[in-house]
Amino acid sequence: MITHKTRGVPWWFTAGLIAMIMYLVWIFTACGGDNERVVVTDPTPGPVEIDPGDPPTDHGPAVFALQSTGMKFTDGAVVWTWKEDASLKAKSAHYSNGAELFSMNEYAQETSVTALPFTPEHITIIGVDIYTVRNVPPAEAYDKGALAANYTLIYKNNSELGTWSSRQYITDKIRVVDGNLYACSTVGKWYTITGAIVNPHAVIEAGLIAHEVNTTTRTGLINGAPVSWATNYFNGAKEWQKAGEIWYSQNGYAFSGTALTENGLAMAAYRPVQNNIIPVGIHTSYLYWIDCTTGWILQHNTASNTVTEHVRIYTGDGTSDTGNFHRTRLQPLLYGDCVYFFYEGQYYKTDLINKLTSHFVSGTTKMMTF
Repeated sequence: MITHKTRGVPWWFTAGLIAMIMYLVWIFTACGGDNERVVVTDPTPGPVEIDPGDPPTDHGPAVFALQSTGMKFTDGAVVWTWKEDASLKAKSAHYSNGAELFSMNEYAQETSVTALPFTPEHITIIGVDIYTVRNVPPAEAYDKGALAANYTLIYKNNSELGTWSSRQYITDKIRVVDGNLYACSTVGKWYTITGAIVNPHAVIEAGLIAHEVNTTTRTGLINGAPVSWATNYFNGAKEWQKAGEIWYSQNGYAFSGTALTENGLAMAAYRPVQNNIIPVGIHTSYLYWIDCTTGWILQHNTASNTVTEHVRIYTGDGTSDTGNFHRTRLQPLLYGDCVYFFYEGQYYKTDLINKLTSHFVSGTTKMMTF
């Protein structure tokens, strides 16, 4: 009698199949998945959109939105479509559109246009000088004789500033402090473009620069004043806000202008998620932050040294994956009593007084004060 041995499924195939299923589950549930949502507590529709047309002169726009199709302005009641094509903010009332810089009056009406050397990815104005920034991709760099890597090209007006091949990084954002320009790479490292600051560690446009930070000796400078600290949590002190004359970091440090306080501050409780705490601004004497891992707006009372969970704008699960996902996408804007934030292709508005959240406008990629 001839018998046939039963061919079972190999163990490695079963293990691989299970791993694949677990991976797909993770993909579909990452960053909150079906369980994560914006906490809309005010169903009132957002402002009416008028398309096209300039904002009327009897309504000075409060904020503007950048979209893939152009710019939209709003006073909170009505949204006006104004400019076609994607745009970048250079400074208040100055915006680039392609390879042009245009200026506007208080009613967002165009007053002048200036030609730019190229279409920038970042742009700013310092005094009368226009700084434009473009990332140079590896293929282009190689064709120009450099290593096949990412670089940053910067122009001051119509001339290159420095040499692009000396900047082997992708610029994620630029900031201006005291008339000098700084660039931050996509990995969070700051570079001095103009000025004499050495090794900037944190750059805040409202007027703070931490620099020459030595992680071995745990010493450095903040706005030129020597400071020291006992633990290397200071390495993560990248976001700062000012209340009165005191600067506060997102992870529990305070700087008076001359001295650094390290212990006993309320925001130190958030050191475990310090990389995912982002600033919102100051409102009625309170500092506000967002914990991107959970979706809570935090109210920081510096007078009583307390932090409370003020209002939850989305139901994050508390993980670093969720925080990393939303940290660069929320782009919160504090204007008046409201915080505007971006979530999955929509902009929402949360009132800090009544704690109500409502939908604001669709399709917007960034909002700023006019």
